[in-house]
Amino acid sequence: MVDYIEKNGFVVTERGVASDHQYTFIDSNGNRHALMTIKRDADGNPSKKGKVTQISVWAYYKGIKDQDHYFGYRIGADKITPFGSNTGEKWKERSDVKFGYDEFLKKVKGE
Repeated sequence: MVDYIEKNGFVVTERGVASDHQYTFIDSNGNRHALMTIKRDADGNPSKKGKVTQISVWAYYKGIKDQDHYFGYRIGADKITPFGSNTGEKWKERSDVKFGYDEFLKKVKGE
């Protein structure tokens, strides 16, 4: 996943360092997904030579960019956790997050 995001996405500057990469796509249901690799050094600072500590994902139902249609989650080495003020309770269509994630995995695998 990291390789795909970094190869097909664009560089994002964090605290003056071009360390992260973002890949954005609209799934076939019209939902927007932005996936960002977070690359940090041993002290937790942005670093081009650091390692990816997580992938942060912002998903927007039908592409509507507001807090009522937003679901955020982090993909870590051993777990996936929600973040932000809307952890899915208000977004009845949150199954679309999994749908988009599955579509993204198909892109990564070349399917």
